[in-house]
Amino acid sequence: MQGKRDVAVPEALLCPVCRAPVAATSSMCLSCHLPIKDVAANQHRRPSRSASRRGRRLRRLVSGVLIYVALVWWCWLQLPTALLFVVPAAAAGVWLHAVKGRPWLGLIAFVAIVAVVPLVFWPSMLTGLFSDLAAGNR
Repeated sequence: MQGKRDVAVPEALLCPVCRAPVAATSSMCLSCHLPIKDVAANQHRRPSRSASRRGRRLRRLVSGVLIYVALVWWCWLQLPTALLFVVPAAAAGVWLHAVKGRPWLGLIAFVAIVAVVPLVFWPSMLTGLFSDLAAGNR
């Protein structure tokens, strides 16, 4: 028989569908009738990746918190009056980046709050500038 591979069948098998023990000499799982070839083929799966997922989640959490804390610290040193916009934006960024696991959405929210929201206040700033110019105050 060409084209067919022999699957090594270990002594103790566990059915991947119903998790029932299957004898290696049996032709199928007696609980769910899965053929022994499929039962044996699914015995050599990779171990759970939960440990690597936890590691990635922890790295994402720490990196997100560090990025936004560094942004707030830099803003506090350079332009403390902008903290009114930067602190809520950083809080939204940390929540989306670290907690929800959406780093790009956290960055977009941060940029939107820091750059777009102050645009709402530009007309009022320009009004003050024009009134100062009209009054002769420089």
